[in-house]
Amino acid sequence: MLGNPGEDSITVSVLPNDDMEFYYTCGTTSGNLNSQTETLSAENSAPVKVEFEDLLLNSRYYYQLHYKNQNSVGSEQAMSMLFRPNGVWGKFCL
Repeated sequence: MLGNPGEDSITVSVLPNDDMEFYYTCGTTSGNLNSQTETLSAENSAPVKVEFEDLLLNSRYYYQLHYKNQNSVGSEQAMSMLFRPNGVWGKFCL
């Protein structure tokens, strides 16, 4: 879930249904998500927030969650957001 947009940042919240390690990849071109967050640990049902920073206004960003838990390694479907001024932004599935 996206929230708390700032002048050049936005926060992504994760609510896992299992203990896991995860990170996000992000970029301005679909298929080339060249930025990566640090790897974080999350506990079952405990929300974790990750902030994407240094975003350019009126730019589309693609982001994807990658995770590892005791049963599997995987990634979620890539998502897209259009980062706009005054906290106006959108989220789209790809």
